[in-house]
Amino acid sequence: MPRAKISEYDASAANNTDVNGVNIAEGCPPSSMNNMGREIMAALKRFETGADGDSLTVGGNFYVTGTSGFSGTIAGANQTLSGTLGVTGASTFTGTLAAVNNATVGGTLGVTGASTFTGTLAAIGNATVGGTLGVTGASTFTGTLSAVGNASIGGRATMKAILETTTVTGSAPATTSNYDVITQVVQFYTTNAARNFALNIRGDGSNSLNSIMSTGQSVSLALLVTNGSTAYYPNTFQIDGSGVTPKWQGGTAPTGGNASSVDAYVLTAVKTADATFTLLASQTKFA
Repeated sequence: MPRAKISEYDASAANNTDVNGVNIAEGCPPSSMNNMGREIMAALKRFETGADGDSLTVGGNFYVTGTSGFSGTIAGANQTLSGTLGVTGASTFTGTLAAVNNATVGGTLGVTGASTFTGTLAAIGNATVGGTLGVTGASTFTGTLSAVGNASIGGRATMKAILETTTVTGSAPATTSNYDVITQVVQFYTTNAARNFALNIRGDGSNSLNSIMSTGQSVSLALLVTNGSTAYYPNTFQIDGSGVTPKWQGGTAPTGGNASSVDAYVLTAVKTADATFTLLASQTKFA
């Protein structure tokens, strides 16, 4: 079969005995050298324009200094683009993806490493990032966005829905109950509370809340406490083990829980300086 395009060339030099039908086997006529050169140049041009429909697989780093547009899919290891990235199909990157300008993906975007966009990021399909996602411009996802690491967006983020993680605990709150903001947005105790308790808000067992937040940032969380005929409530609050007095909605702190109900406590911790927080709180009865 004539080797008419680059994808049909063989990685073993000895197996390449023709170029689009031009004989280049051992002992070929001298005229074949001229024709071979012309055929290779034509094949390279068709590869550049995409006329042959050949795929491009990048096993290492892929660098583009200008604007980039892909009408199909792009798959490779690390990708660095100093211009715009435009892909109309699904794309998967097994390393990192960095785009200095805007990035638009018409299908699914999958990245197993960290990714940074200094412009905007728009993915029509789902977007999955295995590491940290950093976007300094506006971002739009009509599908889902899943980031295994942190996601930082400096501009607007438009999403159809946000699904929050809830930890459902089939026991009553402990005397001191830790709320790990890295783990969940909502913590739901489904067994009747057995005592008043202290709520300690932290990053998780290995990270303080102070260490994961910068001054000027806030985090909001919800605590759901189930009560039976005798009601209990969190009467002491801590952040990273240090006591803090909440500012309660309406100006009055609750003096107990609500019997035969689920009490929802919505808390917002605002970091105003190093290891210094303002805690806003509310209690709502659901029955």
